[in-house]
Amino acid sequence: MAVLQSAEIARNLIIASLKANFPSFMADLRVDRGDSQTQTQLPRNYLIALDSKAYTPPTVYVITGASNTRKEQGANYANESIDATISIVVEAKTSSLVTIKSERYAAVMKKILDNCPLVSSGGELKITPLITTVDYSPIFQSTRNTGNFRREAALIGTIEAYEQAFG
Repeated sequence: MAVLQSAEIARNLIIASLKANFPSFMADLRVDRGDSQTQTQLPRNYLIALDSKAYTPPTVYVITGASNTRKEQGANYANESIDATISIVVEAKTSSLVTIKSERYAAVMKKILDNCPLVSSGGELKITPLITTVDYSPIFQSTRNTGNFRREAALIGTIEAYEQAFG
């Protein structure tokens, strides 16, 4: 593997971790909250670009940004910090429910990802997402026939990556 392919692989590791862990973490949250009125389901889509217009909530976005690579001369590895935003767009019938849902999804995603090491299948890339901020969008009412409310919860931070370089 050549050095500096970290962002794409890191994003794929994050998506795989969310897909694998969402069911059990969401089930635990439902039990902890004991609230049957606020329905939460598994994400329907995992997207990597903000220009994706056609989606059905809940939808997760994993967006990587600028990166800073540190590699010492002659080293066979590189350390990289990659800016990342992992967000979810949720929908509900009322503004109160969409607020609760967005907070619950953010809590689950943060628990799954924050400071949890992930390793590529070949072991050449090791990442640790570090969440520094959880931000929420204003609440919007859908203009579609449903009239539902939508809100986005965004986990903002960096992905610390360690990548072996071969060749």
